[in-house]
Amino acid sequence: MKKNYTYRQTKKIENLLEKLENLNKDFNKAIKDLPPKKFKELQKESLLRSAIASARIEGNPLTREDFLLPRRKEILEIIKDHKTVSFDFISRRFLAIPESTLHYDLRQLAKIKLIKKLGSTKGAVYEKK
Repeated sequence: MKKNYTYRQTKKIENLLEKLENLNKDFNKAIKDLPPKKFKELQKESLLRSAIASARIEGNPLTREDFLLPRRKEILEIIKDHKTVSFDFISRRFLAIPESTLHYDLRQLAKIKLIKKLGSTKGAVYEKK
């Protein structure tokens, strides 16, 4: 079925296409200057958001927690079970894992806003957001 557009409708479509083209140019300029590591992070984040949005549209209640690595999922469960947890408490649960790795996992969980760090010294604790 062929549609007959009026001049006004055609002009609106042309304007929208022009705006989209300009936005695309601006976006390409912005990502061109990004360091590769930051670009990869943004790419992973957008894929994750897209997957969650698609799942919700289909009626599947996916969350960020469903995409966590097993160790991070377990750390999150520990924090959920105990309300506030110190790093020492977590590290005692993962004796075979280096402390630097656990610190990294906690930073990543905080970065995606699943947990919150209270304090900045050795006495800092973590809680579920």
